Amino acid sequence: MVGCEADEALFAISHVQADSPLQANKIMEYWKQITLSKLKSKEQVSLQRPNASQNNRIKKDDQSYYFLKGVLTSGDTTQAKLQWIVDGSHVYHKAVFAKNMKPEYTDPLFENH
Repeated sequence: MVGCEADEALFAISHVQADSPLQANKIMEYWKQITLSKLKSKEQVSLQRPNASQNNRIKKDDQSYYFLKGVLTSGDTTQAKLQWIVDGSHVYHKAVFAKNMKPEYTDPLFENH
């Protein structure tokens, strides 16, 4: 996991390597469930995007992008933009958390991916 805080936002990118592509999909689903449940989201929007890869090497399911408003374990409210990607046996997670989400936080990390 790599992350940083800047301008009152938290940016994070994480990676896990599974034993197989099937296990990677299961890990991604479990990771989504845990993350989304921890945020206690009252507003959650699943964003659908087309597969960005021409050769289908990266297969993104339609539910891999989320924008939500939730509550952190500290009790503070937050907005989050999240993405999970499975590439073979690799699972990647990109996340931005901020009290007030701005396009300049998310566009560089999520556009064209």
